[in-house]
Amino acid sequence: MPGMDQQQLTGQKAVRNYLIKDDDIMGPKKSLADFLHSRFEFQEIMQYYGEHEADGRPKFRGLPRDEALRQFYSQTATSTGTGSYDDL
Repeated sequence: MPGMDQQQLTGQKAVRNYLIKDDDIMGPKKSLADFLHSRFEFQEIMQYYGEHEADGRPKFRGLPRDEALRQFYSQTATSTGTGSYDDL
């Protein structure tokens, strides 16, 4: 159907790939977890947990991004302060 993408036709969530560039995580206080936290597009993390389907495919489960990565965020990524200064 013209004007509709695959996601709209199937009603399923789309899986997209993103190649992280150096400048996405450059800086003294920006980790990969902080970058993912700062982007709305990354809402869910697919986690492999060591099991396989009967046909050999690995099993994955979707976790909310913050549940999966919260422990890895820097203090500034989770801060409620305003401005560009670190909270004391």
